Amino acid sequence: MRIFQTECDPIFRTICRQPERSRKKNSSIGGQAVKTVKVTSDNIISIINVDFDDFRDLQKAVGGHFETVSTKTLYETFKMPMIMLVDEDGIMKQKEVNRLGSYFYDADRHGWPILGDIVFAIAAGEDIEAPDDAEALMVFLKMNFSYLKEE
Repeated sequence: MRIFQTECDPIFRTICRQPERSRKKNSSIGGQAVKTVKVTSDNIISIINVDFDDFRDLQKAVGGHFETVSTKTLYETFKMPMIMLVDEDGIMKQKEVNRLGSYFYDADRHGWPILGDIVFAIAAGEDIEAPDDAEALMVFLKMNFSYLKEE
């Protein structure tokens, strides 16, 4: 799936992106469901299968219309262009605060938390892709954020 930058916020040091339909299949994904990590607002971490070339499949994984969020904290933590897919309507849907998503979004600095579930992905130019090793990502997150629990 291709993405384009819609906003750069120098105060929060974030870049928010919104999806755009891809004209070609992501060659590294091939239009098939691949594994990634999802964290719910009640701190449940799981590995899910998502087709990153299917806009509706991504919406289903996140729980609605989504936006991609990239922050300095994500990049510094993972040493790669890790992004979060988040529900862009979480506040209107009165979703619960996602503790992990809010940490990576630096909500403690500016007061704007991430609401609802998050799905991890990698920014690859204008595309978004699944992490190379979802299992290793899940282990890393569980080791560093002890409040995360598996289903």
